[in-house]
Amino acid sequence: MQQVRIAVVGAGVIGARHIEEIGRSRSWWKPFQTDVVAMERKDPLAEQIEHFAAVIRGEAEPLVTARDGLQNLRVTDAIAEAARTGRIVNTQ
Repeated sequence: MQQVRIAVVGAGVIGARHIEEIGRSRSWWKPFQTDVVAMERKDPLAEQIEHFAAVIRGEAEPLVTARDGLQNLRVTDAIAEAARTGRIVNTQ
């Protein structure tokens, strides 16, 4: 299974390519695989609140774990600290 995550960081920066592949070589020089998918535009905050309410009502399972949420906060705090200090911050 191949997962490709692309994050664009800041103005003037082309982006970052993070690739997690099993049994395949990694390279910036290989062409990207592209697909076109249908998309319905929705308010992401409204969708998140609706899902949260469905979880509380017992109608849905959480999409992320508490551990995922904690790691997200660690990364967010590290980003703020790195911006403040100009240093690399370990999130482990």
